[in-house]
Amino acid sequence: MTPNYGEGSSSTFATVSKVWKDNNNIQKLRPSFCTLKLFQNENLYKTLTLTPSNAIVNDPNTWELTIDNLPEYDNLGNKYFYSVEEDPIKLSNGDKYIPSISKNIVTNTLSGKTSIIIKKIWRDWNNELKTRPTSLDVDILNNKDQVVKTVTLTAANATPNDKNIWIITIDNLDKYDENGALYKYHIREHYTEKMQANYLEPEYDKTGLIVSNKGYFIPDNPWTPNDPITPQDKYPDYQITVHKNILNSSNKPATAADFDKIKLDANGTYKFPIILRAYEINYKTDSNGHVYEEYGKPLDKYYKGTLTNKGDLVFNNIDAGKYEIIEGDCQYFDFINFEKLSSSSNAILTKENGKYFITLPGLTAQDEKITINVNNRINSKRSYDETTIENNLFKK
Repeated sequence: MTPNYGEGSSSTFATVSKVWKDNNNIQKLRPSFCTLKLFQNENLYKTLTLTPSNAIVNDPNTWELTIDNLPEYDNLGNKYFYSVEEDPIKLSNGDKYIPSISKNIVTNTLSGKTSIIIKKIWRDWNNELKTRPTSLDVDILNNKDQVVKTVTLTAANATPNDKNIWIITIDNLDKYDENGALYKYHIREHYTEKMQANYLEPEYDKTGLIVSNKGYFIPDNPWTPNDPITPQDKYPDYQITVHKNILNSSNKPATAADFDKIKLDANGTYKFPIILRAYEINYKTDSNGHVYEEYGKPLDKYYKGTLTNKGDLVFNNIDAGKYEIIEGDCQYFDFINFEKLSSSSNAILTKENGKYFITLPGLTAQDEKITINVNNRINSKRSYDETTIENNLFKK
């Protein structure tokens, strides 16, 4: 350090400035005093103590002390050189202030390390369609939106009780920025082309450290019933319209004020995956020669669509058969039920063992249309961190 020397033949003075870089002590970690060592040439000359009473006017982050009556020359007439040193200030929580010295300014920057826990939630019905990637890269960003690290999660990170949740702990991250302000970390997953083909866009919880993806359900191949035996020239085609009805916590139609309580996208929209899962259908003939339909096991064939709170979802050209109708898990909304609204259709909506099914008879002469209502209730307190993976509707 090069002190600011005063004039005079036998004595001088030095002014030392102490600067705290800890975001105005918002963490309340700054000590009530600090100790500096004043050296005369290479020898410790004096120990200095500074307190908040040394703060300069209008700046509590800068403390200043002037030391008077310092010998300027030794007995041989050689001029003394004065310098200041300080040891790092260690804190009880493991953090510390790191000193740097430039001329007459001693700067203390708050420093430390921290850890975060990243959670990935897969909402893809226990990976029923085998679309889940074997690994997922996730960027860790600070609150300046700078990527500080990229980590990879795999099935090895799954929790013991739920393979749909992957968790990883990241240690040794900088706790504070260069000005001593606390970092707030968030994550951003690599939403690759393969992910885009099988999953909706990632959704993040309010902490920014939990990311969830809802799975799309896309039929790989066209589906038709097994071994058709029917008096008609063709099977009827069905059009299914799914209508969304959203209620508030009082079970009344939701208003704009109710939607203000939850986080929608920039267009005020929320997406609800809707899936129709086909069941095996066989046409048989009884002893009297009458053709009837018999339904068997579920098939890995699906119709999928995305219903929003902005309008209806329409499935066109749906083959006759039996389908499980499913609404994907949706943050901030509790599923209530499905209802059939069109009473004239031959289609039948049933609930069996907690699951909803729509049966579209094949032994009918004309194409038909059916409207189904799906009811949801807004739940502003519901987040991915607080809910279990529900709607695991494909469990055998």
